[in-house]
Amino acid sequence: METTCEEFLQVTDHNRVSASSEINIQPVLRWPTQNVIEAKKQRSTFIDEIRDRIPGEFNTDEEKKRFMNQCIRVVQNVVFHSILELLTVKNGDKDFNSLVQSFEPDELKLRSESLIYQHRMHQEISNTPAHLFYKRLENGPKVNETGMDYYVKGFKGQHNIWIDCSGRDWNNVNETEIDEIEKHLKDFVGWAKKHPRENGEEYTVIVLTFYLAQSNKMKERLDLIKKDARGTVRIKIATVDYIQGQEADVVFLSMVRNYKVGFMDTPNRLNVAITRAKHLLVFVGNKQFFSECKSIELNKIVEGCDVY
Repeated sequence: METTCEEFLQVTDHNRVSASSEINIQPVLRWPTQNVIEAKKQRSTFIDEIRDRIPGEFNTDEEKKRFMNQCIRVVQNVVFHSILELLTVKNGDKDFNSLVQSFEPDELKLRSESLIYQHRMHQEISNTPAHLFYKRLENGPKVNETGMDYYVKGFKGQHNIWIDCSGRDWNNVNETEIDEIEKHLKDFVGWAKKHPRENGEEYTVIVLTFYLAQSNKMKERLDLIKKDARGTVRIKIATVDYIQGQEADVVFLSMVRNYKVGFMDTPNRLNVAITRAKHLLVFVGNKQFFSECKSIELNKIVEGCDVY
């Protein structure tokens, strides 16, 4: 597949190149300087960064090839990674966060953007991610106006709570935690039926976990509640990796583990997990284990919660 300078830059600009795409590098090496100069009129920060690296002249063809190979490597690093590859890469028995480690500092700047204002989460929910993952994160003026007055029993006015549950983790399934979620989910659906929204819209709930096996078991166990809630509460059950970009009034997060953290402390996974809730975030897990494990992020999350 032949790719012109402009076509190549447009594709990379919109991050539409997949790992399976086949790009003939040879036309790239033949891009005329005048085409590159003309292409600079486009506004993309990423494309401008690449173009600014292309000098007007090369002393030798070998120098030109080395330089263009460097540009291609940057494009591959920034565009070609899959989401799962970015989340974590296995290195023997050790998990590490490749989202940061696989990029050069200038490449990371091209791929990342840090929020300054958030307009989703109640302030009590946003406090922990603001301190853990953002240099500066301010709350929008209406984040505390959630339009709901539902709270877990015994925690009126609390929006970020931890339900202490030390059930057995068997093959990444913890049914004791599902028991707790089932109980509180039923309670919320009952409250919602008595307090329907004036505009007729459904309340929303996301039941989250880091593990596919737990997600599948929760779908099986909570199916009747989900069906009973239709028209009043829209319930979604999913893994953290699936849910990025989505939000809900209430989020239950099943932590599952009680003996090994595994990949749970990957910063971007944690950030996604604890920033989906608008009104109420409920962690369900072994408080002692997560407050004493070797992950500072998980320790801080427990510290930031009111414990049930």
